[in-house]
Amino acid sequence: MTANQSRRTVLKALGVAGSAALVGGSATGSVVAADKQAYVRVAHASPDAPAVDVFVNGNAVLEGVEFGTISDYLELDPGEYTFEVAPAGEGRDAAVLQASASVNAGTFYTVAAIGTLDQIDAAVLTDNTTRLRAVHFAPDAPAVDVAVVDGPTLFEGLEFGDASGYREVNAGTYDLAVQVSESGDTVATFEGVTLAPSTTYSAFALGTVADDDAPFTVELVCDEA
Repeated sequence: MTANQSRRTVLKALGVAGSAALVGGSATGSVVAADKQAYVRVAHASPDAPAVDVFVNGNAVLEGVEFGTISDYLELDPGEYTFEVAPAGEGRDAAVLQASASVNAGTFYTVAAIGTLDQIDAAVLTDNTTRLRAVHFAPDAPAVDVAVVDGPTLFEGLEFGDASGYREVNAGTYDLAVQVSESGDTVATFEGVTLAPSTTYSAFALGTVADDDAPFTVELVCDEA
Protein backbone atom coordinates (compact mmCIF):
# COMPACT_ATOMS: atom_id res chain seq x y z
CA MET A 1 0.00 0.00 0.00
CA THR A 2 1.18 3.52 -0.70
CA ALA A 3 0.08 6.87 0.65
CA ASN A 4 1.30 10.43 0.19
CA GLN A 5 0.16 11.86 3.51
CA SER A 6 2.32 12.68 6.53
CA ARG A 7 3.22 9.80 8.84
CA ARG A 8 1.08 11.00 11.75
CA THR A 9 -2.00 11.69 9.62
CA VAL A 10 -1.69 8.35 7.89
CA LEU A 11 -1.26 6.52 11.19
CA LYS A 12 -4.37 8.14 12.60
CA ALA A 13 -6.37 6.98 9.62
CA LEU A 14 -4.80 3.56 9.58
CA GLY A 15 -5.74 2.83 13.15
CA VAL A 16 -8.75 1.12 11.62
CA ALA A 17 -8.56 1.65 7.92
CA GLY A 18 -5.26 -0.07 7.37
CA SER A 19 -7.11 -3.26 8.09
CA ALA A 20 -10.58 -2.37 6.92
CA ALA A 21 -9.30 -0.93 3.65
CA LEU A 22 -8.38 -4.38 2.50
CA VAL A 23 -12.02 -5.39 2.36
CA GLY A 24 -13.26 -5.60 -1.20
CA GLY A 25 -17.04 -5.49 -0.75
CA SER A 26 -19.33 -2.53 -0.27
CA ALA A 27 -21.75 -2.00 2.59
CA THR A 28 -24.55 -3.28 0.37
CA GLY A 29 -22.79 -6.58 -0.28
CA SER A 30 -21.71 -5.95 -3.86
CA VAL A 31 -18.08 -6.45 -4.81
CA VAL A 32 -16.15 -3.49 -6.13
CA ALA A 33 -12.92 -4.33 -7.90
CA ALA A 34 -10.58 -1.68 -9.22
CA ASP A 35 -9.07 -4.31 -11.48
CA LYS A 36 -10.93 -4.85 -14.76
CA GLN A 37 -9.29 -8.17 -15.60
CA ALA A 38 -10.43 -11.77 -15.19
CA TYR A 39 -7.96 -14.33 -13.86
CA VAL A 40 -7.61 -17.91 -15.09
CA ARG A 41 -5.15 -20.59 -14.00
CA VAL A 42 -4.58 -23.99 -15.57
CA ALA A 43 -4.25 -27.29 -13.69
CA HIS A 44 -2.76 -30.48 -15.20
CA ALA A 45 -4.61 -33.23 -13.30
CA SER A 46 -4.47 -36.09 -15.80
CA PRO A 47 -2.07 -38.57 -14.16
CA ASP A 48 -0.99 -40.52 -17.26
CA ALA A 49 -0.91 -37.61 -19.69
CA PRO A 50 2.45 -36.21 -20.83
CA ALA A 51 3.59 -32.63 -20.39
CA VAL A 52 1.31 -30.29 -22.33
CA ASP A 53 1.18 -26.90 -23.96
CA VAL A 54 -1.86 -24.71 -23.32
CA PHE A 55 -3.47 -22.46 -25.94
CA VAL A 56 -5.96 -19.66 -25.27
CA ASN A 57 -7.94 -18.53 -28.31
CA GLY A 58 -5.26 -20.14 -30.47
CA ASN A 59 -2.30 -18.50 -28.74
CA ALA A 60 0.26 -20.54 -26.78
CA VAL A 61 0.31 -19.26 -23.19
CA LEU A 62 1.94 -22.13 -21.26
CA GLU A 63 4.50 -24.67 -22.41
CA GLY A 64 5.71 -27.96 -21.00
CA VAL A 65 3.17 -28.14 -18.18
CA GLU A 66 3.75 -31.36 -16.21
CA PHE A 67 1.17 -33.45 -14.35
CA GLY A 68 0.42 -31.95 -10.94
CA THR A 69 1.20 -28.41 -12.02
CA ILE A 70 -1.22 -25.60 -11.15
CA SER A 71 -0.16 -22.48 -12.99
CA ASP A 72 -0.15 -18.91 -11.77
CA TYR A 73 -3.21 -16.90 -12.71
CA LEU A 74 -3.24 -15.48 -16.24
CA GLU A 75 -4.80 -12.04 -16.73
CA LEU A 76 -7.50 -11.99 -19.41
CA ASP A 77 -9.96 -9.41 -20.63
CA PRO A 78 -13.53 -10.39 -19.75
CA GLY A 79 -15.21 -12.39 -22.51
CA GLU A 80 -15.46 -15.78 -24.19
CA TYR A 81 -12.37 -17.98 -24.46
CA THR A 82 -11.42 -21.34 -25.89
CA PHE A 83 -8.77 -23.30 -24.01
CA GLU A 84 -6.90 -26.11 -25.77
CA VAL A 85 -4.37 -28.62 -24.45
CA ALA A 86 -1.87 -30.42 -26.69
CA PRO A 87 1.13 -32.66 -25.99
CA ALA A 88 4.18 -30.46 -25.44
CA GLY A 89 5.89 -29.40 -28.63
CA GLU A 90 3.29 -30.88 -31.01
CA GLY A 91 1.34 -27.70 -31.72
CA ARG A 92 -2.26 -26.67 -31.43
CA ASP A 93 -3.40 -29.04 -34.20
CA ALA A 94 -2.54 -31.96 -31.90
CA ALA A 95 -4.87 -30.75 -29.14
CA VAL A 96 -6.49 -33.57 -27.17
CA LEU A 97 -8.76 -31.32 -25.11
CA GLN A 98 -10.82 -28.22 -25.73
CA ALA A 99 -12.99 -26.21 -23.34
CA SER A 100 -14.86 -22.94 -23.70
CA ALA A 101 -15.66 -20.53 -20.90
CA SER A 102 -16.97 -17.03 -20.35
CA VAL A 103 -14.95 -15.09 -17.78
CA ASN A 104 -15.92 -11.97 -15.86
CA ALA A 105 -13.91 -9.05 -14.49
CA GLY A 106 -12.69 -9.40 -10.92
CA THR A 107 -13.35 -13.15 -10.91
CA PHE A 108 -10.91 -16.06 -10.64
CA TYR A 109 -11.20 -19.39 -12.47
CA THR A 110 -9.42 -22.73 -12.71
CA VAL A 111 -9.43 -24.67 -15.99
CA ALA A 112 -8.27 -28.25 -15.38
CA ALA A 113 -7.46 -31.27 -17.50
CA ILE A 114 -8.84 -34.23 -15.55
CA GLY A 115 -9.23 -37.99 -15.91
CA THR A 116 -6.93 -40.50 -17.57
CA LEU A 117 -5.60 -39.89 -21.04
CA ASP A 118 -8.07 -42.24 -22.74
CA GLN A 119 -10.98 -40.37 -21.13
CA ILE A 120 -9.47 -36.93 -20.64
CA ASP A 121 -11.95 -34.17 -19.88
CA ALA A 122 -12.01 -30.51 -18.85
CA ALA A 123 -13.31 -28.94 -15.67
CA VAL A 124 -13.93 -25.19 -15.43
CA LEU A 125 -14.27 -23.92 -11.87
CA THR A 126 -15.12 -20.52 -10.45
CA ASP A 127 -12.74 -20.14 -7.53
CA ASN A 128 -13.98 -19.26 -4.05
CA THR A 129 -14.19 -15.68 -2.93
CA THR A 130 -11.78 -14.29 -0.39
CA ARG A 131 -12.93 -13.55 3.16
CA LEU A 132 -11.53 -10.85 5.41
CA ARG A 133 -12.25 -9.21 8.74
CA ALA A 134 -10.78 -6.03 10.19
CA VAL A 135 -9.68 -5.81 13.83
CA HIS A 136 -8.94 -2.41 15.43
CA PHE A 137 -6.48 -2.76 18.30
CA ALA A 138 -4.79 0.67 18.05
CA PRO A 139 -6.07 2.49 21.16
CA ASP A 140 -5.41 6.12 20.17
CA ALA A 141 -6.53 5.90 16.53
CA PRO A 142 -9.79 7.64 15.55
CA ALA A 143 -12.93 6.17 14.06
CA VAL A 144 -12.74 6.06 10.27
CA ASP A 145 -14.71 5.22 7.17
CA VAL A 146 -13.22 3.31 4.25
CA ALA A 147 -14.29 3.81 0.64
CA VAL A 148 -13.31 2.61 -2.79
CA VAL A 149 -11.74 5.50 -4.71
CA ASP A 150 -14.55 6.97 -6.82
CA GLY A 151 -16.82 4.27 -5.41
CA PRO A 152 -19.00 3.34 -2.45
CA THR A 153 -18.19 3.41 1.26
CA LEU A 154 -17.17 0.01 2.59
CA PHE A 155 -17.11 0.58 6.35
CA GLU A 156 -18.35 3.37 8.58
CA GLY A 157 -17.37 4.42 12.08
CA LEU A 158 -15.05 1.55 13.00
CA GLU A 159 -13.57 2.32 16.42
CA PHE A 160 -10.93 0.96 18.76
CA GLY A 161 -11.81 -2.54 19.97
CA ASP A 162 -14.11 -3.26 17.03
CA ALA A 163 -13.76 -6.40 14.93
CA SER A 164 -15.80 -6.61 11.78
CA GLY A 165 -17.52 -9.79 10.73
CA TYR A 166 -15.95 -11.80 7.95
CA ARG A 167 -16.95 -10.47 4.56
CA GLU A 168 -16.88 -12.50 1.35
CA VAL A 169 -15.28 -10.55 -1.48
CA ASN A 170 -13.84 -11.21 -4.89
CA ALA A 171 -10.09 -11.48 -4.84
CA GLY A 172 -8.43 -8.71 -6.78
CA THR A 173 -6.72 -5.36 -6.56
CA TYR A 174 -8.34 -2.29 -4.98
CA ASP A 175 -7.66 1.43 -4.69
CA LEU A 176 -9.07 2.70 -1.42
CA ALA A 177 -9.50 5.95 0.49
CA VAL A 178 -9.48 6.40 4.26
CA GLN A 179 -11.79 9.09 5.64
CA VAL A 180 -12.21 10.49 9.15
CA SER A 181 -15.72 9.48 10.20
CA GLU A 182 -16.50 12.77 11.91
CA SER A 183 -15.47 15.07 9.08
CA GLY A 184 -15.47 12.91 5.97
CA ASP A 185 -12.03 14.24 5.03
CA THR A 186 -9.82 11.87 3.05
CA VAL A 187 -6.57 11.50 4.94
CA ALA A 188 -4.92 8.62 3.10
CA THR A 189 -5.24 6.67 -0.12
CA PHE A 190 -3.89 3.21 -0.79
CA GLU A 191 -3.25 1.90 -4.29
CA GLY A 192 -2.98 -1.67 -5.41
CA VAL A 193 -4.26 -3.41 -2.28
CA THR A 194 -4.30 -7.05 -3.38
CA LEU A 195 -6.05 -10.04 -1.82
CA ALA A 196 -5.36 -13.56 -3.05
CA PRO A 197 -8.25 -15.80 -4.11
CA SER A 198 -9.80 -18.46 -1.92
CA THR A 199 -8.13 -17.14 1.24
CA THR A 200 -9.40 -15.97 4.64
CA TYR A 201 -7.61 -13.08 6.31
CA SER A 202 -7.62 -11.04 9.48
CA ALA A 203 -6.09 -7.58 9.29
CA PHE A 204 -4.96 -6.34 12.72
CA ALA A 205 -4.26 -2.70 13.47
CA LEU A 206 -1.67 -2.78 16.29
CA GLY A 207 0.42 -0.34 18.31
CA THR A 208 -0.28 3.34 18.85
CA VAL A 209 -0.20 6.55 16.86
CA ALA A 210 1.63 8.65 19.45
CA ASP A 211 4.16 6.26 21.06
CA ASP A 212 7.23 5.53 18.96
CA ASP A 213 8.20 2.78 21.42
CA ALA A 214 5.14 0.83 20.27
CA PRO A 215 4.68 2.10 16.72
CA PHE A 216 1.52 1.54 14.79
CA THR A 217 1.51 -1.37 12.37
CA VAL A 218 -1.01 -3.35 10.35
CA GLU A 219 -0.58 -7.12 10.24
CA LEU A 220 -2.45 -9.04 7.54
CA VAL A 221 -2.51 -12.72 8.45
CA CYS A 222 -4.05 -15.79 6.90
CA ASP A 223 -6.64 -17.46 9.15
CA GLU A 224 -6.16 -20.90 7.62
CA ALA A 225 -3.86 -23.57 9.01
